[in-house]
Amino acid sequence: MRRPDWLQNFTIIREWIYRQDWTHEVLRPIVERGVVSLLFAFLRLEKVHAGPQSRKISRLFPGLFLFMNLAIAQPSIVSNLHLGPTLRIHPDFPEVRPLSHVVELGILSPTSGKKIWHHRYRFPEIGLSLVYSSFGNPDVLGWGLSILPSFRGMISKKGPWSFHYVLASSFVYASKPFDRQTNSANNVIGARINNLTHFGVEWMWQPQPTLAYILGVGGTHLSNAHVRIPNLGVNIPAIKIGIRYSPLAVEPTSPTDILPPEPGKMQLYPGFRLGYGFTSSKVPNGPLYPVYLASLSLNTFWRNKIRFKLGLEGFFNSSVADFYRNHQADWISLPSAAIGIAMYGGFEFALGRFSLVGHLGPYLKRAELMDYFLYTKLGTQYYLFDQQNRDRRQLYLGIYVHSHSGEADFAEVGIGWLF
Repeated sequence: MRRPDWLQNFTIIREWIYRQDWTHEVLRPIVERGVVSLLFAFLRLEKVHAGPQSRKISRLFPGLFLFMNLAIAQPSIVSNLHLGPTLRIHPDFPEVRPLSHVVELGILSPTSGKKIWHHRYRFPEIGLSLVYSSFGNPDVLGWGLSILPSFRGMISKKGPWSFHYVLASSFVYASKPFDRQTNSANNVIGARINNLTHFGVEWMWQPQPTLAYILGVGGTHLSNAHVRIPNLGVNIPAIKIGIRYSPLAVEPTSPTDILPPEPGKMQLYPGFRLGYGFTSSKVPNGPLYPVYLASLSLNTFWRNKIRFKLGLEGFFNSSVADFYRNHQADWISLPSAAIGIAMYGGFEFALGRFSLVGHLGPYLKRAELMDYFLYTKLGTQYYLFDQQNRDRRQLYLGIYVHSHSGEADFAEVGIGWLF
């Protein structure tokens, strides 16, 4: 079989690089870490996905993985297969096969130990993967493709066995979203660009320093946060099997004296946040309505890595106000009808300047037209300063997805201050 042009070109470039003296100390060790093996693996991907569109996409992968190998200092190569059913969460959900699958091929790089949060979280790994998702009905739901960053932390380790948790989230391209003319049966995915979130736990058996086998369980969720409807969303609980190849044994080498003393008594301090959200109307491709939010919280930082909070959040949903404006003459009732108030408990995993945020709690007051009782929110925040060095008196920006009783309602961007 004739080799593809890109592979022949890569071989010529690789041989030229190897002939240069400076590559023996700089690039050659990196190139030898399995890049060529990855390229040949994608030849098989082209063969399996016979469609012309899939073949075009697969040709993008080798260049991306070459870049990832050169950009990440000491990576491990990971391949995972997730198998599980797509949950039919609504009576009108399209028919799906008993098993859906998610294929993941990526690189994991250990944290260097140069940041305080690396030590606080026991030297977690940061990953970047190409993820191909099949949702169980290719004719209606299509497939998804994403570049997925991930955070992998260790829970415990004993001998060759270790137990980890994995969090990952990014945007995903959906091949066959709802279309009134060509794909009206898809009431699950309403937009080309959606959010893909994965979470789970995994057991890893490492019989050799360079090779490990993975078994895990977790879930994958796809949604556009109700920015476009229909948006029933994809939920795939799955079993994960995988293999990991680590060309070089990597151990943190940075000294631990950068760690400050363990914090003493936890302090309570207030926080304030303003947000702007947007949600879709009740018809496909309809207008977006703004949602205005404000939140007050009481916070404490536990062991310099997790911020716990208790707070109140209120919002004004303009889509509810517009509905009552169009159907009722009594304007006085409109502000109250569009207002919702929730009490929540929350957590925030502090990772330097970034954090992962989750809120959960009951509604004290629901906006009209809402039959939900439980408020949830997931998101990420970016701080001006490293949180392990300065846990309060700083500004942050955030992006979030709000849901009610597990169903996405709107997306939000926000700005806040910790006093």
